Amino acid sequence: MGHNCNYFKRENGKVTLYYSHWGALAIARDFFWGRDAALRFLDAHDPANARLLDDVFGEGGAAVDLDERTLTISGGEIDGPARTLLIELASVIWARDGFTVRDVDSLADVAEAVGVDRAEVEVEHRVSSPLDPSSDVMTGRSDAGFHTAVVIDGVVRFTRDARNVLELGEAKLALTEKLPDLAEAKRTSKGPLAERVDYFLVIDTAARRIETLPHVLRNNKSRQHYATKWASYELVGRDSNAIRSALKLPDFPPRPPEPEPSLAELVAEVESYLFDGRSGDLGKWFADYYAKKAEPGSWINPHATATTHDGRPSPADANEILRSALAEVAARRRRSA
Repeated sequence: MGHNCNYFKRENGKVTLYYSHWGALAIARDFFWGRDAALRFLDAHDPANARLLDDVFGEGGAAVDLDERTLTISGGEIDGPARTLLIELASVIWARDGFTVRDVDSLADVAEAVGVDRAEVEVEHRVSSPLDPSSDVMTGRSDAGFHTAVVIDGVVRFTRDARNVLELGEAKLALTEKLPDLAEAKRTSKGPLAERVDYFLVIDTAARRIETLPHVLRNNKSRQHYATKWASYELVGRDSNAIRSALKLPDFPPRPPEPEPSLAELVAEVESYLFDGRSGDLGKWFADYYAKKAEPGSWINPHATATTHDGRPSPADANEILRSALAEVAARRRRSA
């Protein structure tokens, strides 16, 4: 149990590693307030207890690079347009200290930002079972779980997980002809097929190009694994909504965009993230909670009970910092309108 993450600080070429058992959900908040607040937050952690996580168990991270004057973050429980606004605001705040802010995809990206070899963070590729077209579970026939459309040279077929198809490699591509086709999927789907399909895998044999979800290729070891199996193909990570729109398939019309939230709505979401949520010492909370639930003599992870820290300045200072950044962002947006 926990929300594990790493923090890094580079100063005069030396990288210091920190570990937090509970900090991943609050990364974008703990490192929002500028250089001095971030350094105080890091100083509250003991690097002697640090351990480098991998990009599966590491749910995020932050890197303060005092040499290159950058902040790099990944994770934190805020996404979408509200995260975009939060990063814009953080960029304003950190710019006052001469820093730039980068929002990246994974802990490996964070580590790499301060010179740590991402290979130390990326796990080895976890090989999925190659597609077995006779398996009703793999194909989605067992429960009409046609979540992934496999589009090969414009022909649509269905499966449960694109990675099983990618594991086939180009030598066994013909096996995909035994996947459920559009007629079967329409006949057996539980509900409108267009609503059930969330993911797309596109294979263009003429262009020697494959498009799949970005996270499938994010780990370089996984990308290299698939590149070996599809040696003559270009592998491209692309959002499924973008693929869906580009395909122009009558049975899968583009999904209407989500209504654009107003600036006031986004500000309210950012404020809620910055000022609500986690409070107090989660290590102490867990120790007290577990002491009541655990069997006598049970082992307790010492990392789970370690003191946790809050990166926010005092409420009055935090509010002043946010209001000032909001005013600057609003002024910028008015000028560019």
